[in-house]
Amino acid sequence: MQQTESLHAPTEETINTDIESSVESEEDIKGKGDDLYEFKTARFGVWEVVYASNPNSVPSIAATALGIGSRFKCLLRLRSSNMSKLIDEYSGRYFIRLVKEMYNLAPRHFVICMVYELWASLEDSLSIYLTSRLLDSISEKIQGTSSNRYSILWVLGLRIACFNVTRKGREIMHKNRDVLKSRIKFHFLSKLIKVMSTMELKELEDPEAIDVINGYTSFRGQGPLWYAFEGVKDTLLAGAGIISTITMAFSLIKASSSSKSNGIGTFFIAVAALQPLFVRFISDKELYDYPFVSYCVNSAYSRMKAMHNLLFEDSYQEDLISDGAADFVYQEFEKNREILGDENTSHINSQWGRNSNQVINNYYYIVQDIPLITLAIKVFVNSHDVSLSSITLVQKISQAVSDGVEILFYQSRSLSQNLAKITSVYKFLDKELIKPSPDGALSYPAEGLSKEVGMQIEFKGISFTYPDTDRAVLSDLSFTIPAGSLVVIVGVNGSGKSSLTKLLNRLYDVTEGEILIDGKNIRDYKRADLRRAVAMLRQFHEPYPLTLRENLSLGLPGREISSEELGLALQKGGAEDFVSKLEHGLDTILDPVSGLSESYFPDEPVAKLKAILSEKTKSLDISGGEKQRLAAARTFLRLGGGDIRLLIADEPTSALDPEAEYNLFSRIREQRGHRTAIFITHRFGHLTRHADLILCLNDGKLVEQGTHEELLAQKGEYFKLHNVQAKAFQTD
Repeated sequence: MQQTESLHAPTEETINTDIESSVESEEDIKGKGDDLYEFKTARFGVWEVVYASNPNSVPSIAATALGIGSRFKCLLRLRSSNMSKLIDEYSGRYFIRLVKEMYNLAPRHFVICMVYELWASLEDSLSIYLTSRLLDSISEKIQGTSSNRYSILWVLGLRIACFNVTRKGREIMHKNRDVLKSRIKFHFLSKLIKVMSTMELKELEDPEAIDVINGYTSFRGQGPLWYAFEGVKDTLLAGAGIISTITMAFSLIKASSSSKSNGIGTFFIAVAALQPLFVRFISDKELYDYPFVSYCVNSAYSRMKAMHNLLFEDSYQEDLISDGAADFVYQEFEKNREILGDENTSHINSQWGRNSNQVINNYYYIVQDIPLITLAIKVFVNSHDVSLSSITLVQKISQAVSDGVEILFYQSRSLSQNLAKITSVYKFLDKELIKPSPDGALSYPAEGLSKEVGMQIEFKGISFTYPDTDRAVLSDLSFTIPAGSLVVIVGVNGSGKSSLTKLLNRLYDVTEGEILIDGKNIRDYKRADLRRAVAMLRQFHEPYPLTLRENLSLGLPGREISSEELGLALQKGGAEDFVSKLEHGLDTILDPVSGLSESYFPDEPVAKLKAILSEKTKSLDISGGEKQRLAAARTFLRLGGGDIRLLIADEPTSALDPEAEYNLFSRIREQRGHRTAIFITHRFGHLTRHADLILCLNDGKLVEQGTHEELLAQKGEYFKLHNVQAKAFQTD
C-alpha cells in the first residue's frame, strides 16, 4: 500500500505518477482486482482522509508532457473496460426487469410518465428549431423579403402550444407519477417483508443483508430503488436529449446557404460539446470521485463532540444531573475549545475543493465564451456576413449543447451506482445475495409421538462461536436432558447460558458437535415446526407497537383466543392488575407507531398544535417488571395451546420483586405439566430444589451437572454460587 502524506489535495506530481502508471496493458488491468488502487492519505484541518486512487482512471490534470494522445488512449481503454465490466456484472437485466415490473404495476401511469419524460428530453431541440424559424421570420420581415405575413404569428403560436403541452403534460405526469411511485414502493416493501420473514437471524446479520435492509426498507419517502430508477432513466434520456439537440443543430446548419457558415456552425457545436469534457480533463477530481474514508484526528475536537453528545442526548441527562457532572461537561468543552483554537473544522469536501487547481478551473469561463468571441471577431472582420439572428441562434445552440453534455456527464457519474442498487435489491429478493441456511425436512414432532411427552435433548461435543467473531462462547458441551425434566442452568455472567438456549430453537446452528432432539439431529427438523414446539420467555421483552391483545396472541395464528383465556393468562403472568387500570385495557397501544407525524413551528410553538402533536405521539411508559409480566402472560397463553414441548425461561424475573418472582416460578412449574423446562436465573433458590438436573457453566464450559444435593456435596462451582446467595440471609 502506497501512502502519501499531504496537507492539500493530490499534488500534480502524484497525479502525473498516476498517469504514467496508467499506461499498461489491458491484461494487467483485468488481473489486479483490488490491487488497482493506490491508497493515499491527506490531512484537512481536524480530518484525515484515506482515499483509493485508481492509476488507470481518467487523468485529472491537463495533458502536459505525456500528450493528449496518451490521455485519449487511456480514456478509451478505461471506458471500454468499465463498460464491459458493467455489462458483464449487471447486463442491464435487472434494470429491464424493474421496468417490466413497473409497467405491470401501473401500465397507464407508467406510459404517461415515460412519454412526458421523453417529450421533455427532446424539448431543447424543438425549442432550437422554433427559435430558428422565429428569427428567420423576423429577419425576413425586417428586410422586407417575407412572402408570408403571418409566419411570425404561426411560429409564435407553435411556441405557445409547445409551452402549454409541456405545462399540461407536467401536471398530468405528476399525478400519474405519484400513483406509480406509491405502487412501486409498497410492491417492493411487500416483497422485501416476505423475504425477510423467511430469513434466519444469521442471514439478517449478514453485512450485505443489513445494507439492503437499512437502505431499502424505509416506510417514509419513496426509497432508494425509485431514485435509482430515476437516475438510470435520466441518464438515458439525457443521452437522447443531447443527440436530438446536436442533430437538430446540424440540420439547421446544413440548411444554411453559406458553406462558410456551415463550417463555423460546426465549429461552434464542437466547442460547445467539448467544453464540459475539457473542464473534466483540466479539473482536479472532487473528493467524491474517489472511494474514501475520513475520520477525526484532533483529540480536542473529538473531546468537544463527546461533551456535546453527553449534554444534548436524552439518554445521558438523568445520570448527568444525578451525578452532578453537568458542570464538568461545560468545563471540558471550554478547555478543549481553547486547545482546538482556529483549526479548520469545515467538512472535508469543502476543504478539498478549495485546494483544487483553481487557476486551471478558471479556463472554464474562457472556453464557455469561445463561440461568442469567435463570432465577435468574425463581425469585426466582416460585419455583412453575420446577422443578429445568427448570433442569437449560435448562443442558444451552444448553451443547449453544452448544458446537455454537462447533464449527461453528471447523470452518468452515478449510473453504475444506480444499477448496483437495483441489482442488490433483486439479488436480495432472489436470495442470491445471502446464502440461505439449509432447513431440515422432518416434521416435528414425529408422527406417532405422544403430545403428552416433553422434548428430549442431548448435546454431544457442542462448541459455538457467533458469526464474525473468533471467540468460542461454548466449548465441548455434552449432557442429556430427559423428556419432561425441569432443568436449571446456572453460572456467572458471560458463561454462555443464554447462548446455549439460542441453539435449541435454531436461532443459530452449532459450530461443532451435534444436538439431538428426540434422538434425531436438530438440523433434520423443519425450523418452523421446531419453533412452534418451543416457548421462549426472555429477560428483555420490548412490547410490539400493537395493542396489548395482539401482543399476547401474536405467534398463535389460526387459533381463536377468548377473553377468558386472555384474562387467565394475564392473571397467571401477574399482569392483570396493571392492565385493568389502563383506560383502553387490552386495546391499549403502549408505544404508537413512530414516523407518522410531523411538526413545524417557525417561531414560538402554537399551544393547541403542540397539544395535538403530544396527544398523537404520546406513549405509555411501563416498568421493566410490567414488561416481564406481559411476556409471562404471553407464554402462559402459548402453554395453553398444547403444542409446546419445551419451555425456556431466560432470566424472566430479573425486574420482579422476590414475592412476584416466587409466585411466577410456582405458576410456571404448575403449568408446565409434561413439558421439558429449562430455566436460567441468577436467583435460583426457588428452583434448584425442584430441579431434576442442574447444569453449571463457567466460561462456556460445563463444569458440573447433577441435582441440588449432589452438587452441594461436591463443594465445587455450584456450591460457591449457592453460598454467595445464602450469605445474604445469614446473620453475622
